Amino acid sequence: MREHFLIVSAFLLLGTSAFAQASTLACTELSVGQPFTVSLSGGLPGMPAHIVLDQAPGPIEAPGLGTVHLGFTPAMYAITWLSCNSFGQVQFTSAVHADQNYAGNMVYAQAACFSPTAPAGAVLSSAVAQGIHPVPCGQGTLTALNLGEDTAVTVNLPFTFPFYGHNWTQVGISSNGLLTFGGTSVDPTEQVGDFITGLPKIAALWDDLSPQVQGSVSTCSTPTVFQISWSGVPQFYLPDSNSAVVSLHSNGAISMTWPGIDLADSLVGIGPGGLLGTMTVANFSANAGTGTNTNAGPLFESFLPCCTPFDLHGKRITFKPVGNGYRWVR
Repeated sequence: MREHFLIVSAFLLLGTSAFAQASTLACTELSVGQPFTVSLSGGLPGMPAHIVLDQAPGPIEAPGLGTVHLGFTPAMYAITWLSCNSFGQVQFTSAVHADQNYAGNMVYAQAACFSPTAPAGAVLSSAVAQGIHPVPCGQGTLTALNLGEDTAVTVNLPFTFPFYGHNWTQVGISSNGLLTFGGTSVDPTEQVGDFITGLPKIAALWDDLSPQVQGSVSTCSTPTVFQISWSGVPQFYLPDSNSAVVSLHSNGAISMTWPGIDLADSLVGIGPGGLLGTMTVANFSANAGTGTNTNAGPLFESFLPCCTPFDLHGKRITFKPVGNGYRWVR
């Protein structure tokens, strides 16, 4: 396989209609320069398969077939005549190009099988999407921030970062798991009303956190990725530990991950502030694993101990600019 391609879409063509109707499709988490795997199951032993990779995600509406998540560009690349194993499974492993210019893009995978009884001659599975994320901070410049209780600092970005139609060269980093643009905020109360007003915001793990008691807040800077980490930080007056990482990509994408979380209440999302746009309340753990807000408004999820406790432990969310808004993919 030619690894100089940016892999943003994968399309798997299978041989019988029974496969698509019962198949499942999965992608491992992706990191730039690291191996990833696209796998599917539910096929028939020995069934022939083809995998097609493309730089563009589509979607394209095929009459009678549905949504094809490929752009069908000149960069399309095919790995042909693979076969399902004795368990009816196909698996393909490659590596995402190590060039950091590719960080923050999304990968799409979709399975299809040819069927003479289908109106368009084939049946599609549902699509799977993942985010491509930056290399570990060992390849960048690590800086520890001396943040105390309800404090914030403004730092320079290594690139101009586009966010909701505006370009920023600095970001405000709060001890309370919040990023802001055009100023800083030390607000410890993750209220929806505060999130949709005021400064443009990125809430990685907005809560009343206390890095002066335990843990740390740090940044990692590369030419195309700026990463902020809250590591092992407790809530105010609570003996717990919470870790979150948010990465800003030079192409405007934002990725978040939560390696370890003890808290139950928080707010996670992005917003332009100033009561701008139409508010979208998301469910980042929904089965679909993706959603879109095209109205240039805030896109977030609020977690409450009583009824919707924090459930993003170990997960990863990527926000990608789409039109006037953003698309998120888990």
